[in-house]
Amino acid sequence: MKYTALEEIDFLWEPDEIKRFEQLWNDGVDIIELSIMLNRSEVEVAILIMDRHMQGGITEREFGVFGGKCVGRKLRKPRKVV
Repeated sequence: MKYTALEEIDFLWEPDEIKRFEQLWNDGVDIIELSIMLNRSEVEVAILIMDRHMQGGITEREFGVFGGKCVGRKLRKPRKVV
């Protein structure tokens, strides 16, 4: 039998949720508080952080997912897996 990873994770986000997430991210809210404020699991928020990073929607923060104000530079793009 094949295994489906992350089957229980909700990957769908409404545009207003994305906007709220990005504002909270820019305000320095940490991943635990983000998950509480957005009523999502920490895994769902972590996946959104990775997605918004890859899409250029968020900038680097002093302490990354652990909070801190944004430092104004774009996060490094992930390297391509060959």
